[in-house]
Amino acid sequence: MACGEIKKGFLAPSISERRLHGRSAKHDSAYYFDPANPISDENACGN
Repeated sequence: MACGEIKKGFLAPSISERRLHGRSAKHDSAYYFDPANPISDENACGN
């Protein structure tokens, strides 16, 4: 998720802002585009 938007209380894809720091995604990109998987709200912003 986009860290700036999380701090505002919104969910937005991380591609909406430059990634300067934070943790890596838990899964490979194929996981996130598989409709059989649940929608993720992972937070790599450290909060």
